[in-house]
Amino acid sequence: MFSNEHVNQYFAAACKVRSTWSHGEVIYLLSGRMTVQRDGDATVEITVGTRAIFPLGRGSTWTVQEALRNVFVIYMNHHA
Repeated sequence: MFSNEHVNQYFAAACKVRSTWSHGEVIYLLSGRMTVQRDGDATVEITVGTRAIFPLGRGSTWTVQEALRNVFVIYMNHHA
């Protein structure tokens, strides 16, 4: 791992969450089901085994239909 990355798990019951990312995030869904609508894009269903990428500064709305668990990596953009 690099000093600008963080790995953890996330658990959520059925809910709807709106966020604009101040960091980049990659998730991998371990259980449950949700939809994600990134600003300017169509709604996409995320199911077990799906990976999703949320770029720095991009807004999205998560709608969790079934309690979920995912593993995520947060990363910060940096310039060499």
